[in-house]
Amino acid sequence: MNRNRLSLRNLAQLTLLMVVAVATAQEPRKDKPVPLRGMISLIVREPIQRELGIENDSPELESIRKLLKPLSTVLNQRLNYPTEEDKAERLNAQQLYGKVEAEFVLELKKLLRPEQYARLKQIHWQRWGLQAIQDPDLANQLEITVDQLNKLSAVNLDIETRRKEIRPQGGDNLEAKVQELDAERNKKYTEVLTPEQLAKFEQLKGKPFDLPAPATSATPTNVAAGGPIRTRPGGLMAFALREPILKELGIENDSPVVAEIRKLSEAHTAELRKELRAINPVVRERVQEAEVKLQGQYDLELKKLLTPEQFVRLRQIHWQQLGLQALNEADVAKALAITQEQKEQLAAVELAFFKNVRELLNPRDARPVGPVSAEIQKKMKLARDEQETKVNQILTQVQRNQFAELKGKPFELELLWAPQRRDANQSPDQ
Repeated sequence: MNRNRLSLRNLAQLTLLMVVAVATAQEPRKDKPVPLRGMISLIVREPIQRELGIENDSPELESIRKLLKPLSTVLNQRLNYPTEEDKAERLNAQQLYGKVEAEFVLELKKLLRPEQYARLKQIHWQRWGLQAIQDPDLANQLEITVDQLNKLSAVNLDIETRRKEIRPQGGDNLEAKVQELDAERNKKYTEVLTPEQLAKFEQLKGKPFDLPAPATSATPTNVAAGGPIRTRPGGLMAFALREPILKELGIENDSPVVAEIRKLSEAHTAELRKELRAINPVVRERVQEAEVKLQGQYDLELKKLLTPEQFVRLRQIHWQQLGLQALNEADVAKALAITQEQKEQLAAVELAFFKNVRELLNPRDARPVGPVSAEIQKKMKLARDEQETKVNQILTQVQRNQFAELKGKPFELELLWAPQRRDANQSPDQ
């Protein structure tokens, strides 16, 4: 065998140089390579499932969902309480995600047929482009030599160092600069690889797959802006069952009305979960669609249990509790006559706020923060204030006045954060 060719073991050790770039020269670290990220984000996409022949209501998909469900829990556990191996590798949050995801991918492989897993990998490599050669499996199939890997590592080190240098500068053209560096990396990669390797890479990537982009801010509601999807099992009924709300509405805890509202809340929870099981959560607009439609149906039943004044007041408090997110509510948007252009602008502001808070709580190249410090709380308040200022600039004065009227008399929202007394008949979901 050619001595210049990598063994699998050497490949696993040397691939690290391409994955973790450092800004200054230092001794190479002996830790394991961080795999390419994103396999999990692919398998949960409906277009990918269709490509792999996985039916929406199949036991196969149910098994995949069951496997992936604890991913975020395991990741958070490892971020806050890293294993001894994690500590030794000194991975940042992004790299640790790749490592934890790879462990789940090994289990995912067992649930897929060989041809399904092979196709998933092909699409994965297509998304990463030439950077996919940091995958040991692909690098081995391309027969990357030690000399080539050293050259590729040098290219990667140079590009990553320059990326770190431009990020603190910020500016509107930051993304363009990053794209230029990525294009430069790809060009230099092609100069290192042989024509035969490049041709084989195209072959190994398989039939081109056009993966539709995830929902963007152009979708009808801000929920598509990129923040986390938060569904509300129990809907407005669960909100109405909070003790401070019942008191505000003048409903006694032992009233027959409470029992009826609870029945509605439990039915809503069961039906929403059934709907969501049939929807890939990545398809954000469909999640919102399903929830809005379902709540509209249950509102009709809830209205029958409350007086008109009680129902109006309930929604007012709910919108106060949602704050600026209430602008996503269909009834609010309709009442304020929010235009499509305004919806897109509001979506961009909400996304910027979400990214800002995410960066505060999960700083780049660092461990996620533990207990939120007074300094972080102050920065989060500044971020909220900035968001509110931008939202007020998007809305007209008339719309701002209408929004204030819709929310009604201020309610002491702090009461909602107090621990709730739970009676023996109450569902754990409430």
